[in-house]
Amino acid sequence: MSRARVAVLKVISKQATAGEAAAEIGISRRHLQRLLARYREGGLEALESRSRRPKTNPNQTPERVRQRVIELRVKLRVRASTRAR
Repeated sequence: MSRARVAVLKVISKQATAGEAAAEIGISRRHLQRLLARYREGGLEALESRSRRPKTNPNQTPERVRQRVIELRVKLRVRASTRAR
């Protein structure tokens, strides 16, 4: 069981205050408050680590360009392999 999960369970079962539980596992009280909010919204499953990957990337290469690059790489690979023979 993760340390965050243990701390949240201690607080909700009233075995410890948020400050005590946070100090015990070495996280800030503010972070534990965020975890408690996530628990209230989604239960214990919501306490699992989340991806930090952004949902979108405004600088991402357009799909059309990406496909064209792949096509050209395949053509060049085929050409290079036929020359090597």
